Order: sequence, then C-alpha cells, then structure tokens
Amino acid sequence: MNEPKSLQLISEEACRFIYKNYFLDEIANGKDTLMYCYGDRMIVNICNMQNRFDFLFVFNKEEFDQLKTQCSDYDPIKHGDTGWSVRVSVCDMESWELAKQLMLAKMIPNREPWPEETRKKSVNGGRCDMCVHHIHHTSNDDDYKKYVKARLDDRWGDDCGHDSPCQGQQKGCGASFPVGLPFGMSTSADTLTYGLLPFVKDLM
Repeated sequence: MNEPKSLQLISEEACRFIYKNYFLDEIANGKDTLMYCYGDRMIVNICNMQNRFDFLFVFNKEEFDQLKTQCSDYDPIKHGDTGWSVRVSVCDMESWELAKQLMLAKMIPNREPWPEETRKKSVNGGRCDMCVHHIHHTSNDDDYKKYVKARLDDRWGDDCGHDSPCQGQQKGCGASFPVGLPFGMSTSADTLTYGLLPFVKDLM
C-alpha cells in the first residue's frame, strides 16, 4: 500500500518517538497491525488503514486516572468497572500529538539513555559506540560482545560482517536506516536496541 506523504511523516515521527523513549517489543501481523508490548502488557495497538493510522490504548483504573490529569481531548469507552479503551484516528500531526499524549499517560518512557561519555557519531548520524563493529574491537567483555552480536544476527543474519574494522566515523557505515512503523515484521526490544537503533540517523 502506498501511503500519502503525510502518513509517511506520521509513521516516521511515531516510530522515532517510540524507539527513542521506550524499550518495547514490536509484534506485527505482517500486514496491517502492529503492537508495542512490555512483556505481556500491551502499550498500544496500531492499525494501518487506507487513509489513517488507528491507535488503540487500553487503560486500567490507575492509568486512566493518570490520563485524566494529563489530557482531556479523548473519547473513552468503558469496559466493566475498571477498564477503558481509547481509539485515536491519526491522519495529521495534530491527531498524532494526541496519540503521543495518550501513550505517555499509558506508560512512562522506560528506555535507558545511551551513555554520553562514550558517544561517537558516524558521518551519517548513527551511534558508532553502540554498533557491534565498534564494540567488537573496543570491548574486553566477551559476554557483552556475544550478546550484542546475537542481537544483530537476530535482525540481519550473518550479512553484517561484524569482524570487519569499523569505517563509520570516517566514511559512513552505509547503514543509516529510514524508520517507519514496521507492520511487516516483529522484533524484540533487545534486538531493536542493538540490531537497528544504532544505525538510525540522529535518533540517540
């Protein structure tokens, strides 16, 4: 499905917001539905419609009480005595801002900031110091290197060539990826952290 330019922008903005702020698993049906989950807790369900994205949030009583202190421009549906759902049709940046506020009310950002003391940027905006190539050649922690390599392999298989010297700071690693809501594949939070996010331009 070819998305209008405005929906492409929303898809990118939503994806960058989630990646930068949250450590969540992506669970996709391979077609038009994407969930972001923390363990077995669904944070948001996103459906790709022809002319919009539908964001669905389900709140328990504590979360709903928090929502009421942060945002008022929504239309909840009550489920029993302790549950509410809110669906937002996102078709422009204004409606995306509402979806963003609902997500912040649903869950406080939980992604640990990446270290500033080791920050190294590639020429195309990635984080060299969080990339497997850099870690492989600079870290003395073999368990950490194996862990990071496994996450990279989960995402890309054996195609990355992690044993090669890093060229990212001088030439650009060639792995600066555009982002957008990935309805086509599921990815764990750990794999996102080391297998994709270091290569997203100016994310961290």
